[in-house]
Amino acid sequence: QDVETRRCNSLKKQAGIIRAHSFETSKEEILEYLSYSTSQIKSLNTEIKTIEKRIKSGDKELYDEEDLAANNTIRSAWISIVEQCKSKAKFGITDEAELNKILQLCNEILN
Repeated sequence: QDVETRRCNSLKKQAGIIRAHSFETSKEEILEYLSYSTSQIKSLNTEIKTIEKRIKSGDKELYDEEDLAANNTIRSAWISIVEQCKSKAKFGITDEAELNKILQLCNEILN
């Protein structure tokens, strides 16, 4: 396998690890994972848009399609963490104002 194929496979493995990761239901843990997930998703969105522009413009690079698929897989994994944060917040946070803030943040990330 060439370097790019190995890199894409590695990214797909990382996505599996991200999805399988579990964390506590404390407000601090949820906010920490939301914060990190948000930055990862934003970064991946930028990269995905860049690759999509190259593909649409006909200026496609050799591994763009593989990179696009791998980045979408990783992005999906981070989105699953945000969804997990949302679910855990509903069960673990009793302060309604705090819960609403976290749910609003989750919804902003997911939309």
